[in-house]
Amino acid sequence: MDADLQELAGRVLTRRRLGAALSLSFEPAAQGETEDEGENGYTDASIDGQRAGDGANLATADADAGAGAGTADDDAVDDAADDDDDLAAARLMATALSSTIFGVTDASDDRGADVSFFRGCDQAEYYDPRNSFVDRVLSRRRGIPISLALLYAEIAARCRMPFVGLNAPGHLLLAPACAPRAFAVDCFGGGELLCGAELRRFVGSRSGQPPSATATVLERISSSPMRPLDWAARILRNLRPIYAGCGDAVRLLGVAERSLIISRADPSCLSRQEVFACERDVALAILSLADDTRAGEAHALLRRSLEEDTSIGARQRAQLTHVLSSPWLQERL
Repeated sequence: MDADLQELAGRVLTRRRLGAALSLSFEPAAQGETEDEGENGYTDASIDGQRAGDGANLATADADAGAGAGTADDDAVDDAADDDDDLAAARLMATALSSTIFGVTDASDDRGADVSFFRGCDQAEYYDPRNSFVDRVLSRRRGIPISLALLYAEIAARCRMPFVGLNAPGHLLLAPACAPRAFAVDCFGGGELLCGAELRRFVGSRSGQPPSATATVLERISSSPMRPLDWAARILRNLRPIYAGCGDAVRLLGVAERSLIISRADPSCLSRQEVFACERDVALAILSLADDTRAGEAHALLRRSLEEDTSIGARQRAQLTHVLSSPWLQERL
């Protein structure tokens, strides 16, 4: 899997349009060089050099090479210019990433071979669990927003241009780590770059919030980029109802238990109601698998849910009470 990601990163760096825009040559390292070389033949130094040159070719700042230490105002101007350079480099890399990963009409790679580009899955297969596993996304070339975003971010990291996840409601987005408020990438939408009013409309249409509250939602998600545990929690959150719905008790048990492990490591990753829901899934999976060794654990989890979770309705409460009184469970307590 890592080799596939590395190959895609190599394609990004050799993208013709990027090389033409920057007037750079992305050449493999010559034999005998001592720098660390990746699987695609590019050295860490050459990648860093390409990235450093991105902004310089797009934005220039006044500078006096012979000047000594500048004033505070000069330093502020220099910092602003550096920020502009970073943002320009991020936009260029995002364009190269999107065109390489998601493609353009009738596109092929530099060797003339047809390329199977990635795309968002069809609505009919949106809840196929394979869409949540990166290895399957790599082989099938289709996925859901979070898996495509994870793939995009991993390739970007190999190009020395980190992107972070924006935990947008209903539809995860990516943003450059250097400027998460500047623009976002919609990987499910073919790698489209969103900014300004377009980004606000996108988030607003999926948040269920009135337009007046969209700016607040956008500020919240861009000021708190997703951490690794947030990614894992959101992927597991997608899988849990899928396995529950198809009656796959083994996988449901695995997903729910992993979610609880994440919650114990960082309670902010799951709400209290989600923790109760995961505990119920663990208990019901244990009962479905008729695991005698964990009957007491299942009983304790269901009892805790009934006593402490005030969000469950009367119908669900009656169902859980019925399960607790089942002969199989009572015989094993």
